[in-house]
Amino acid sequence: MRVTILIAMCFLSSLTTSTAQETGSSSVQTEVIGSFPGAQWTVPMALNNKGQVVGFITSNAAAGFSAFTWTRDGGFQMLLENAVATDINNRGDITGHRYECTRFPWGQSCATRGFLWDAQTGFVDLGDFAPNAINESGDMAGDCIGETAISACALYNGVRRTWTCDLPDCGTTASGINARGDVVGTRSSPDVNDAVFFRRDGTQLVLGEGSADDINDAGVIAGRGGPRSQAVLWTRKDVLEAPGTSVARALNSRGWAVGTTFGSGTPNDAFFWNPAANAVVRLDPEGTGSEAMDINDRSEIVGTTDNLHRAVIWRVDVTR
Repeated sequence: MRVTILIAMCFLSSLTTSTAQETGSSSVQTEVIGSFPGAQWTVPMALNNKGQVVGFITSNAAAGFSAFTWTRDGGFQMLLENAVATDINNRGDITGHRYECTRFPWGQSCATRGFLWDAQTGFVDLGDFAPNAINESGDMAGDCIGETAISACALYNGVRRTWTCDLPDCGTTASGINARGDVVGTRSSPDVNDAVFFRRDGTQLVLGEGSADDINDAGVIAGRGGPRSQAVLWTRKDVLEAPGTSVARALNSRGWAVGTTFGSGTPNDAFFWNPAANAVVRLDPEGTGSEAMDINDRSEIVGTTDNLHRAVIWRVDVTR
């Protein structure tokens, strides 16, 4: 691990840091998806290039959550109770976590198991591998849930790759995967919380303090970093920062990112980030309490407004 840390320090020392500027929001169009019938919260997690959305709702299921899908033609559909849908690729393959809950006189316990769903096969139980992301080839990245710790994992054509942390009381998690099969995520212990680049060959690179949430096919990584806890894009040339306490949750093939700014005593604020223009655009100028969760290659952005009560799709008119 010492070698990995030294490599990361050399990598980051060669990069320059620049901060984007916040701009207006007149170019934003909002399509209200609405709420799943009867649900208090409707939280979209991902959308593909066809505009299909997956996510979860609060429900009366034992685990308190149920997975849903949404399309413009079919509207909201229940996918699975006691579950959360985490990602969808352009083939319509859906990944997620389901929860096996057992009731006891003093309460209940829910064990997490992973699943993959497609229209031809239906549900496939992935056991202790809980996927958070899937690429177009069907490779998945997520968490292997052990008895004592969670480890970042990927599944390549049925073959599992695991990245562990050798620091004391440390675990790893994976949140994004690109076409190469490279993965990003975090390592966490009582003393560290670092963004990590997990290479397909089994090696790993610590990017620095923070978290890595997504990676595109060009190798650009989105997340949160630094002592100021702000949204960051790690590129091959430099480190880009967005203003405010924030996180970049996702990015598309063009490197456009989306995320959320977290205010002290103010509602969360969804944003779109175009690094080429060095600009951050607010998606919800009314300040209703919004979060941006994913962006596709058609520049459709899925997220929530009204403090998770309504799902929306935003579009930004990008001139550069």
